[in-house]
Amino acid sequence: MSPDCNHWFKEGQCESNPGFMNVQCPVSCGVCRGVCKDQHDDCPGWAKEGECLKNPGHTMKTCPFSCGNPICKAEKGCADKNATACAIWNLEDECTKNPAHMMADCAGTCGVCSMVCEDKAKDCQTWAGEGQCEANPEGMLTTCPQSCGICQDLEKFYRVAIDGESKDEL
Repeated sequence: MSPDCNHWFKEGQCESNPGFMNVQCPVSCGVCRGVCKDQHDDCPGWAKEGECLKNPGHTMKTCPFSCGNPICKAEKGCADKNATACAIWNLEDECTKNPAHMMADCAGTCGVCSMVCEDKAKDCQTWAGEGQCEANPEGMLTTCPQSCGICQDLEKFYRVAIDGESKDEL
């Protein structure tokens, strides 16, 4: 990831240079997004047993969907409600001290959100088969990254990056 991703995004580079930007800055360009996903198979049972309230530091982070975290239903996806405040509260270890509030309001900062690269429309495979990835890259590479092969390219790119330069964008 380049520290310039947000700057490039604001300049419209995601649309004018999608091939480079979707790989270098997938979060800024909307290829990857934060979603709520339970990270353990036992989450539904734990939630039913009241663990979301009894042990919020662990359960609300591990099981945001089963615990009914309101951020999981947010239209914008899983993210901090106020990134600046969340960053300050995180410095004060509030994710641990006040997990019920923090997991809801600062889901990104507290590690609730999982970054995923997936198609965002049900017709993506059809559109990709019709050649839309090449004909309409500005829309397709963001809306249908999986069907257009961007997710696979990202996986390869970031796997190689582990050996060299760190990639924080994902």
